[in-house]
Amino acid sequence: MPIPSLFDHGGPERKSPLVSTSDTLLVMITFGSFVIALIDLVVTIIVATNAKK
Repeated sequence: MPIPSLFDHGGPERKSPLVSTSDTLLVMITFGSFVIALIDLVVTIIVATNAKK
């Protein structure tokens, strides 16, 4: 199954406006986990730099 792009409004077989609900949920979960990993990385760097002092 190819990954649908955000700008692909689908062919004649796709009736939803942009993406289906499961695609939206998957993108939200992926983006959320990415944000959490980014925050975790920043906190780890701050703690590591404070521990050196």
